[in-house]
This record gives sequence, structure tokens and C-alpha cells, in this order.
Amino acid sequence: MKIAFDGVRLAKKPMGVTNIGISIINTYARLCPEHTFYILTNGDLHPEVQSKLQLRDNIKIINSPLPVFGSIGFLWSILRFHRLLRKIKPDILIAPNFFVVTWFLPKKMKLILYVHDLVYKQYKDTMQLITKVQMELFFEKSLQRADIIWLNSAYTEQEFTKYYPAIAGKAQLFTGAGINPGFLQRIAQPAIRSNPFYNSIGERKEYMLFVGTIEPRKNLAFLLRLFKDLEPGKYQLVIVGDPGWGDMRRHIDEILHEKDYPAGSVHFIGYVSDDELIALYRDAAFFISASLNEGLGLPQLEAMACGCPVIAPHNSAMIEVVHGAGLTVKGWDHRDWQAAIRDLTINRMHYIEMGYARVKEYNWEDIVIRLDNHLAGGTTFSGRMAAARQLTSVN
Repeated sequence: MKIAFDGVRLAKKPMGVTNIGISIINTYARLCPEHTFYILTNGDLHPEVQSKLQLRDNIKIINSPLPVFGSIGFLWSILRFHRLLRKIKPDILIAPNFFVVTWFLPKKMKLILYVHDLVYKQYKDTMQLITKVQMELFFEKSLQRADIIWLNSAYTEQEFTKYYPAIAGKAQLFTGAGINPGFLQRIAQPAIRSNPFYNSIGERKEYMLFVGTIEPRKNLAFLLRLFKDLEPGKYQLVIVGDPGWGDMRRHIDEILHEKDYPAGSVHFIGYVSDDELIALYRDAAFFISASLNEGLGLPQLEAMACGCPVIAPHNSAMIEVVHGAGLTVKGWDHRDWQAAIRDLTINRMHYIEMGYARVKEYNWEDIVIRLDNHLAGGTTFSGRMAAARQLTSVN
């Protein structure tokens, strides 16, 4: 079977969506050597993508940029992508980036569309303008063209069915996501790792950790306000992630410059390598998120895999990912969050062990085998993520 993969994001620095795509390629190509995988890109792979992608004999990279404006993936998707597909004639196209330009797609080719969340419907105002425009133009058309809609969590499936009932009733829905196998392999390696936080301050201090793009939906203003109300001097706050978009950074700066705010204890260290991130997770007192909505919560899973206990809001996919393995907090009362931090501190080892157990439920091998069996006509989409058990009972 020929399987094409929309690799338009692979020429850029890998973050959440891109890492999911890399996980799918690596796992699928390894488990199914009888298939040939064609990765279609508009430029050379980003060096970090190259380091994460496990190239095999059954993976073919086709780099075919446009002669001008070659770095603009949107134009490439319109002008070049469908031509490559017609030349390769794949049986299946996996589109891991929410949408694909459906114009001129081969009719006989099956489309598997990966949906990471429903932010476009739930929190549209938090999105970048260009992303909103692209979603307006192509998301629903991609859903209508898709043969299989791949949803990353039970929560995302639930929301998708609510917002797109007609499409959900007609298309095949498949649910599942995991933690990057390459990331897990790095955790298991005994290599010496450098913690960029300790490197920057020159001494070891206890810190709480946030990982994610600094954008409105992550609700960092709440986290900063909460941090001020904690026991003075007990923790540092380390924030890892790219600057993102919107006016979030301006709002953050306003908070940091308020009178008596402990700004010297808040550290923005930007994007880090996987090895540095693993060191940050391992050394942290705990991972904390205040996000308004998550389709999955990959940093939460990564933290658990590194033995870092997790506190998160009791909302969205955090219920199935974190609840019962870490602590989830209902509402935004600082006293409730402070109580959760005390509970986690007292019972830290318990939550670390529960986190290790939860990570085992998010296994890419199980997910890919289930998908491939279905494509081969062997089974239906059974055995959805065990976390779905929680959605109605704890919501």
C-alpha cells in the first residue's frame, strides 16, 4: 500500500502538531514495512525534524518546493501538492495538520484527516488571523472530503460530534494519540542532560514548570496571578515555549511590572531541545497548566513520563489525560489551586507512580496497529482510548 503524508510543517521547527505527525510516520513505517510512505514537503526538513525522523527503506522523502515563495506552505499546498499526489498515486493520504487543500485531490485516494482540537469552534478569538482564514476556507471542506477523521482524544471526538453532527454521522471516526516514542527513548537513555534553567541562574532552586506556546488560550495571566499568591520564595516559575501570538505577552509584561510582583522568580526560557526539556521535567517540583482548553495535552503526558507530577484545570481533554493520574482543579479560585499544590507536595510519589501508569495508555503502536487493521479490512475501529471512560462520570 502507498501512503502519502502531508509534510508541509516538517520544514519548520517541530512543536506539538508536528511532533504528532513525526510519531505517526515513525511508528507506522516501523510496524508496517510492507507499506511505502511518501513524505511530501516544500523544503528541506528542519534539522530537529531530521534528528527525530527515523528514516527507513520504506520512507521516501519528496522535496519539491515552488521556484518562488518556496517557504510559504499555503501556496505550495495549492500549487504543487496535488500534482505530486497525481504522480505518486497513493492509496491513502494522511493529513496531520487539521486541513488539506482539497482542490484536485485524486478521487480514488482515501483521505485520513487528523483533528487535534476544536479551538476553531470553541475559542476562535484566540487564534492567529492567518490560521482563522485558512480554517474558514478549508477545514469544513476537508472534513467533508475525508474518508476517516482521526481525532486525538475522546474529548475532541465528543466536541466534534457536537459541532459537526452531519459529518460525524457520515464519516468514519477514529480516536487515538500517544506520546512520541522517540521522546520516550530519550528518557530511557542515561545520557547527561543540561537543565537550561539551572544554567541560566547558576544555582539549583525548586520550581514549578509550564510548557507551551505563549498564546491566549493557555491562560498564563491566571497562572502568574496564582504564582504571586503562593508562599513567598518557595518556588520559581519556569515557562518554556515560543512567544506565540496575540496580546498575551503585553498582558504578561503588565503583570510582571506591577508593584510587589516577584518578577525575578519568573523565568521565560523559550524553545528548548528535547534533552533540555526532559531535564526540566525531571528537576521540576511539578508541572502546572491553566489552559482554558486542550484537545489532548501532550506536555502533560511528557511530564508524567519524566516522573513530574501534574496539576491542570478540570476541563476539556485534561479530564481524561490528567484526572486520576495527577490533580485537576475545578474553577479558578486560587484557594482550590493552592490546596491542590499542597496535596501534590504531600503525596508526590503517589502521583508520580500514577502518572507512569497513565502514560502507558497512550501508546502509538496500539493506535497505528488498530488503524492499519481497519484499512486492511481486518477490524472495525474498536478499542478506543481507555480514557473515554472518564468523560461522563467526572465531568
